[in-house]
Amino acid sequence: MSATGKHEMSSVASSTPGLTIDQLKELSGQPHQIAMELARVLLTMSDPVEETRAWAADILQELESIDQAKAKEIAHLCDHQAEFVVYWTVEMLGKASDMSDFEKPIAELLRSHSSVVVRQAAVKALQHLSSASKETLSALTLAAESADPRLKRLAQQALSELGG
Repeated sequence: MSATGKHEMSSVASSTPGLTIDQLKELSGQPHQIAMELARVLLTMSDPVEETRAWAADILQELESIDQAKAKEIAHLCDHQAEFVVYWTVEMLGKASDMSDFEKPIAELLRSHSSVVVRQAAVKALQHLSSASKETLSALTLAAESADPRLKRLAQQALSELGG
């Protein structure tokens, strides 16, 4: 590829809100830095290049938990148009120190999102609640009747754990 082509690619990459593969590689193994760049890593999940999304997913899996302030910072990404961004945002919110702040929007995703994988992630996140509202239990009950076997199983397990 020509130097011009490389320059054009890097200026395109720098204009997007996500991270490049090289930036993701630099974050690997550095949970504190990953947490600092969490929103940008999540936005990288909308990248059209599968390898870039794979690196972002690997980076996200390195985080065992996120603090409440960081969770609040990323919560708006539940409304993102890209399925993978929403999925990974819900996964990260499930690792928040206090899931109760996000119960209502995640239960709404469970009830109405078109993607079954997002709804599965919503159930897994809701399982981290110490108790659930009636609205959440209702959304879980509907999911427990899903035609998708995994969603159905996850929802039944969540209802059992949450006393629904």
